[in-house]
Amino acid sequence: MPGGIDWTRVFQVLLGIYLCIAFFRQSLRQRAEVRSVFLMTAFLLLPPLITAFVLYDGHILGAFDEALEGNRDPSKWYIIRILQEGGEPWYLNILAAMITFSSLYIGATLLISFAGFIYLKKRGIELLSMHRALIKWSLVLVGCVVLLNINLWPVLLGMGAASIVLGFALKEMLENLFTGMALDAEGAFHSGDWIRIGDSETIGKVYEKNWRSTKLLTKEDESITVPNRLLGAEKILCFNKPGSLFARKLRVGTSYNDPPVMVKEVLRTILIREPCVAKDPPPEVRTIEYGDFSILYEMKFWIRDYGEYQRINDSIMTKVWYAFKFYGIQIPFPIRSVHMKEQGQLDQEKGELQEDQEAKMGFLRNLEYFKRHLLLRDLDFLARNSFRRRYLALEHIVQKGEIGDALYIVMEGWCQAVLPDGRKPRLNVGQYFGEMGLLGARQRTADVMAGEEGAVVLRTDKHCMDVLFRTYPNLLQEFEHIRDARKEELPPDVQVLEGERIPLLRRALQYAADFLKPW
Repeated sequence: MPGGIDWTRVFQVLLGIYLCIAFFRQSLRQRAEVRSVFLMTAFLLLPPLITAFVLYDGHILGAFDEALEGNRDPSKWYIIRILQEGGEPWYLNILAAMITFSSLYIGATLLISFAGFIYLKKRGIELLSMHRALIKWSLVLVGCVVLLNINLWPVLLGMGAASIVLGFALKEMLENLFTGMALDAEGAFHSGDWIRIGDSETIGKVYEKNWRSTKLLTKEDESITVPNRLLGAEKILCFNKPGSLFARKLRVGTSYNDPPVMVKEVLRTILIREPCVAKDPPPEVRTIEYGDFSILYEMKFWIRDYGEYQRINDSIMTKVWYAFKFYGIQIPFPIRSVHMKEQGQLDQEKGELQEDQEAKMGFLRNLEYFKRHLLLRDLDFLARNSFRRRYLALEHIVQKGEIGDALYIVMEGWCQAVLPDGRKPRLNVGQYFGEMGLLGARQRTADVMAGEEGAVVLRTDKHCMDVLFRTYPNLLQEFEHIRDARKEELPPDVQVLEGERIPLLRRALQYAADFLKPW
């Protein structure tokens, strides 16, 4: 309609503004280069595109057409007339310049990210942020000069005198820059390497290296920023060189009554079955000392992630304790305990412990899933490494979402599970729960609470059950069968949380919906 409102054009403009808001909203959720891409799109790409769409009647490429009269009219706010010595004036279209700059920046960032991914996949080394920035800004500047026909000669002539002043003003910054480039050229360390600087006790993982400094993340999750010039003057110990494996050592002592062949076989089996321990080179177990009260053994093994060594040490030493208990290997200790108790009190405590052990043994002997696979000595081992606890009526035993890996067996009374879909199955005496956490799931998938009259529950540690699973694979298969059956009863969204992969199309639709939903 002549003189009327073009509602199609209005809708297109509003859609562009909405996309600006959506990209800005997403930038607040992102980090590093992804965040810069979203910010660049929201503030330097979409706004000039919308403006050019309006000013050039829907033809955005008109901003790049030098033949148009409007692009040579300095009275327009988006046209700048620049005089050139000995030549015709040069007209700079601000909209075209912003679109060109932002498009080159986004394209160069995505290209370098893809190249960095390929480089990391092939060589196992991540491109440092200094390399990314150097390549990215070189591409952006060269692209702007070529696409916008910028004459660099006047600029270069004016930099002669200014470069001397800048050299003195930026002395420290330039020293950091060239020291960082020199360290990187000789391959002293790369992103992801664990290093120690000088004689300090501080050890950190390199997670960023820029123009000025190198940033480390310590084992306590603290960030340390070290100027590159200081790194050039210090001794650097890199744990990732010359190889990618880290050798670790652990020691444990056993009684003189335990034959070294048996002890070394048990320790070697634990190391071989530990998932985070490298199989090549194979782990080693040595007898290193006959001490005053024990034979001392050393376990030497290799791991790939230095930052995980404390967790791996904990896992190995915990499994050593349970394995020694299972095989009857004694860990002696040079401690003399003086008990200032009457004989009657000692007898009473001993009787209570014996009564508790007999009660647990009597209960475990009647459980069919244990009777089919375990011997009496195995049940005794299980009873000694389990403890029972009484829960009040409707008291939570486990809660959905919490991290846990223990197995719970109803010993007295009954318990009630609350599944995500609202069902509330009852767990009677002899039934167990917690098998998903026991067999590898990271989070509990349901709430379990004691019944209306309370309950007594026997709790068994994961490491104790792992010893039995390794010895009796059929017992493990039976638990896995029950785990899979219960997992099938969970809603699909909970099954996804348990580790199943979301289809690619569904994941893309979920991301698009989250990206476009309003504030």
